[in-house]
Amino acid sequence: MDIPPLSASVESSLLRLGKTVLNLGARSHVMGILNVTPDSFADGGRYLSPDAAVEHGLRLADEGADIIDVGGESTRPRGGVYGDGASEVDVHQECARILPVIERLCRNTDVPISVDTWKASVAEAALRAGAVMVNDISGFILTLICPGLSLGLERLPY
Repeated sequence: MDIPPLSASVESSLLRLGKTVLNLGARSHVMGILNVTPDSFADGGRYLSPDAAVEHGLRLADEGADIIDVGGESTRPRGGVYGDGASEVDVHQECARILPVIERLCRNTDVPISVDTWKASVAEAALRAGAVMVNDISGFILTLICPGLSLGLERLPY
């Protein structure tokens, strides 16, 4: 079996995110994580208010983040030091947390915005608000509808 060389094509390492093109083969890229949740295991809920979240997102951009990933539902696992894990958040609550943040970040930075969700309706709302990428921890197996299809997009980075 022939194994192709790792750098077979420079074009294949380009990730287009809205107006931004990241050359994934040129260097490592940084995704800044922005949890807009009261129960995040990473930041303890420090960015639940839209103002605090936007301020932090802009700081991430200023510090060199290549993508800002905005999430409104904790995915804290169950067990060990995490206890019962995170509770599921309904679609309306998740949208209320992330959409104002995504809209304001899109107006105030050119850094591409990703939405961290496993729900198609939340992903679609975030894409309409200006996000250009969907980060779905389920790999789109928990939601049956692909948000790119309902938006009429041919290709959407996931």
